[in-house]
Amino acid sequence: MQPMKPINTWQSQAARNPIPRSTALDPAPTRMEYKVQRLWLTPLIRAIVRKGVPAFALGFFALAYFSDQDNVQSLNTAMMSARQTVETRPEYAISTLQFEGASAALQAELQAELETDLPASTLTFDLDGVRAELEAMPAVESTILRVLPGGVLSVAVQEVPPTLLWRSGNDLILLTKDGTALRNATARRDYPDLPLVAGLGADAHTAEALAIYTEARPLHGALRGLVRVGDRRWDLVLAGDQKIALPEENPIQALRQILVLAQTKDLLRRDVTLVDYRAPRRPTVRLSTGAMEVVRTQQPAAENRNN
Repeated sequence: MQPMKPINTWQSQAARNPIPRSTALDPAPTRMEYKVQRLWLTPLIRAIVRKGVPAFALGFFALAYFSDQDNVQSLNTAMMSARQTVETRPEYAISTLQFEGASAALQAELQAELETDLPASTLTFDLDGVRAELEAMPAVESTILRVLPGGVLSVAVQEVPPTLLWRSGNDLILLTKDGTALRNATARRDYPDLPLVAGLGADAHTAEALAIYTEARPLHGALRGLVRVGDRRWDLVLAGDQKIALPEENPIQALRQILVLAQTKDLLRRDVTLVDYRAPRRPTVRLSTGAMEVVRTQQPAAENRNN
């Protein structure tokens, strides 16, 4: 008789009461799911899915929509209509002009220039472009444009002052100190304080004309103006039909000598119509008709006394 093997109590219990196998699924992902999750964690793939795909879809539909010319025309019409509706609203309208610092003549010119652009909308009005157009005018040195409440366009102007009045033919033209023409003048009496010049080429020699006017200050009560002769030299025209002919070269020096004679010899107070200083070494004087008659009548008497 063989001896009996010891019986393991745990094994016996497990044999008698076997543990049932769980029927739940394994929570671990499958190999395919694992690869998909790893791929989704890649930044490039995430960017493509989140941004690239929507952008591609949007671009595709936009291309399909705009490839039809009728759709494009309809969209343009709708946008223009909406824009025009906004721009023409009363609160955006500019319809009134207000000027500061401009003379009446310049204001009329500015108003004529700006009224072609009004009424306009503040949304489309090109302030910089209009400012450039106004400052291109000879009489305008600088401008400041502002749109005020109530649809008012304020134009503040720094005007270029006229320095000379130039008679060219039948026209009176206002000139700057460098000879730039500003505008036509209606009458001499509107600018009584401006020096008057006349003759062809006077506008190109304004600096010399102003220097002569400055030097001829003692004659200002009688000086009527300067005349450019042959575009070479100047004549001073005085009251009483008197005239001083200046030389082509060094006219200021010649004028100084004439003024000395006028003060010491009362030259211009005599019955003289012309002081010809074109040749400073041989100046001549022309008497009036009455003075010449007196001289003619006095010459025989003088000759008789000498005889």
